[in-house]
Amino acid sequence: MADYVEINPHILNYARQIVQKDTNKVLDHFSKKSKQHFDLTKEKLKELETNKAPMDVNLLKEFACLYKRPLSFFFLPNPPVENFIPKDFRTHTSAKLSHDLSTETIFEIRKAKRVQYVTKEIFQDYYTNSESLEKHTLKEDPIVLAKKYREILGITTETQSKQKSTLNFFRLLRNNIEKLGILVYKGSFNVDDGRAFCFVQELPYLIVINNKDGTELGYAPKVFSLMHEFAHILLKQDSICNDFTTTSSPVEQFCNAFASNFLVPEDDFSVKIMSHNLKTKEDIRNFCEDQKKFYNVSLDVILYRLKIKGVVTQNFIDETLKERKEKFDLSSDDPFIPLVTQAQKVINNQGQTFVQMVLEAKSSERITPEAAADYLNTKAKNLKSVESEIVKFYK
Repeated sequence: MADYVEINPHILNYARQIVQKDTNKVLDHFSKKSKQHFDLTKEKLKELETNKAPMDVNLLKEFACLYKRPLSFFFLPNPPVENFIPKDFRTHTSAKLSHDLSTETIFEIRKAKRVQYVTKEIFQDYYTNSESLEKHTLKEDPIVLAKKYREILGITTETQSKQKSTLNFFRLLRNNIEKLGILVYKGSFNVDDGRAFCFVQELPYLIVINNKDGTELGYAPKVFSLMHEFAHILLKQDSICNDFTTTSSPVEQFCNAFASNFLVPEDDFSVKIMSHNLKTKEDIRNFCEDQKKFYNVSLDVILYRLKIKGVVTQNFIDETLKERKEKFDLSSDDPFIPLVTQAQKVINNQGQTFVQMVLEAKSSERITPEAAADYLNTKAKNLKSVESEIVKFYK
């Protein structure tokens, strides 16, 4: 015999609306994917979301699974206030409005915000450094600011150029940013929704990087996205961004200038330009290839810096990037995607810092192994492999 429970029907309606699922998508799930169909119809769903009445607990569990909420969520007295959509700085015409983020993206943001919540509730000592992080303004010189934060984050041209890959450089930057008490979360969601997000309305500050950002270009685009969002945090401003090239927003222009000058420092780059004979297109393209490898950044960043220095025009940039795209289109029929273990995925997405804090709390018995697995969004049986992986992850 089925067990029945009563919940606030507005909670059920809220859970569906917040993940952008219309009634047809819900009914489609129950008819095709659910083991039990529960004879759910459009009228019955509307009734459940409108009137308080006993509900089959198994049906509620199915809703919890579909909306990716813990069962306890549906027993709240009223729908919560969840302000997880940051200020929208997107400029690509393909981008939707901020309130129309895809279900995939909303789920990923919720995962990131949960990491932020767990850190806030359990690891308060972690983000004390970020409390004293200075707030900056658009009136400041982004070149001077970039130089200042290269020193704060311990990035020199020597350490930067010695990184074996853009992935290693990303990890170095992420690790050093997290030492300031700023969480960096990585997740996979629709690129049209955004390349990166950041949240500064509560501590610890949070940056969210899209795993799908510039996939064919490796980690170079993610390196830029990371420093662009870091600039937003310095301005103490939430953001959702997807275009770092053709924006007219003063805020985005400032963050672009900060990121590009942080990654390719003004003094060093000026010397390099002066020491090279950049007269022909071939000279410039060879220079770009050398410098992107030296700084571990994308071709786009080098071209942007050369444009600012008056070495190239926008037409040259468009032509160069078009040629790159054509090469990728010809060679990307069957791209190699390396296998990633569950342990590596946990650390890749949630970050070395957060994973280490959770594992240390488990070791000191501040939290149970079950809680640790829950916080890391994995199964308890995977914790040993996560512990082994974290030791070698940043070697």
